[in-house]
Amino acid sequence: MSGPARSDTVARLVREAVEALDRAADQPTDHLSEEAAVALRAAVRLRDALIELRRAELSWDERAAMQTDLDLANAVISVVSGVAYPADKLERGRLRQAREALEPLLDL
Repeated sequence: MSGPARSDTVARLVREAVEALDRAADQPTDHLSEEAAVALRAAVRLRDALIELRRAELSWDERAAMQTDLDLANAVISVVSGVAYPADKLERGRLRQAREALEPLLDL
């Protein structure tokens, strides 16, 4: 993946993750965990694309920016995994928190 294709791919994956989080947060409780799992998979695809980009030949500044985005994606995965596979109760607010965390990446 190189040049504009990289940006297009990451932008598409961010949109998919944000849309999946929106859908999950709007689900009734009996479907929340299932939809959160869909959102989790979308966030993992985003994280994997960011890892691939970070491995590319980038400048120091580009790598630093990519690491920041990667850290954010990993944090979102942690939050959403707690909703998709809850130990106790479903937490719709955590989905909204994860969605808000990804929103700045929409401007990539």
